[in-house]
Amino acid sequence: MASNDKLTSSRVAIIGAGVSGLAAAKHLAHHNPIVFEASDSVGGVWNSCTYETTKLQSTRVDYEFSDFPWPNRDDTTFPSYAEILDYLESYAKHFDLLKFMKFGSKVIKVRYTGDGGTPQMVDLGAYSHSLPEKPVWEVAVQNGDAGEIQRAVVSKFIESYVTWKLPLEKYGLKPDHSFEEDYASCQMAIIPENFFEEADKGMIRFKKTSKWCFYDEGIEFEDGTTLESDVVILATGYDGKKKLKAIVPEPFRTWLEFPCGVMPLYRGTIHPLIPNMGFVGYVQSNSNLHTSELRSMWLSRLVDGKFELPSKEQMLDQFSKEMEVMRRSSRFYKRHCISTFSIQHADDLCNDMGLNPWRKSNLFLEAFSPYGSQDYRLAQEETNI
Repeated sequence: MASNDKLTSSRVAIIGAGVSGLAAAKHLAHHNPIVFEASDSVGGVWNSCTYETTKLQSTRVDYEFSDFPWPNRDDTTFPSYAEILDYLESYAKHFDLLKFMKFGSKVIKVRYTGDGGTPQMVDLGAYSHSLPEKPVWEVAVQNGDAGEIQRAVVSKFIESYVTWKLPLEKYGLKPDHSFEEDYASCQMAIIPENFFEEADKGMIRFKKTSKWCFYDEGIEFEDGTTLESDVVILATGYDGKKKLKAIVPEPFRTWLEFPCGVMPLYRGTIHPLIPNMGFVGYVQSNSNLHTSELRSMWLSRLVDGKFELPSKEQMLDQFSKEMEVMRRSSRFYKRHCISTFSIQHADDLCNDMGLNPWRKSNLFLEAFSPYGSQDYRLAQEETNI
């Protein structure tokens, strides 16, 4: 177990210094948190496992903290890997968050310790927090190099335009589901520059198969054809549940996932059956930075006792209603994406915090202007609520 003396006096521990961890640290800074980060810098996946040629799939105005706009936010190009890292590092420095960081510290286990000891709050995984005056958790941290822990309705017109604009049928890539389902499950993506031009030249080839295996020279597909390969990239995506299950003890590990296959998180943050934990950044949206920041604001006020949670039964009932919306919207609802009710989600968080959910200056803008992170920048009088 971690023996650092700071653990006994600190009330908040945050695991991970990615986008969600930085937002949590900023809004819980008055609790003097400890941020455990396995790498040597902030940035999360942008720092640890991203190609330098990677670009963001959103413009700057769609990927910024409400109180820290991009210096060149009117630039409509997609920010590069280096620009994003610089933005996140600048955010951490601007709000003096680096003093909370413990780099090179990998969380390998958390343990529920009950009511004994000094109350402490724990921010776990992607990313969790505990609640005041409640039973506590101990965090096991591994320092140095020993063993790495791996870690709403969309119109038919848009779908028709996409299939007309892109040669999906030509390459056998047209999905068997609607564009609306992709939107509802946060599966939309921006095509890299010159992608289909390279495909036309034969530099990119496509092969659809449900089964494949390795052989001595490369890959063999289910139809018996083979592909000689020097390098095979398994682009299987990120599974946060595996990371959480690796460090959360029983019986809480069993409760992470309900029979429906989704973690029941109230307001996308609190598990009704797991005491002293909150999860920021686990539930996806079409703007994860924005929702992580808003949930961090919400969680900070919850920790400070500015509002109370409803009963477990009420929280689970709310989760069931949201699950039904996701289930009706997409067969891929287990991805836990709230894109089809993201505005309602933001409104609920604002109402809980005592903030006006109508963030625009007039009704016309409320009806016809899109919402962005700057709409949730708190006015001076709101910071004291």
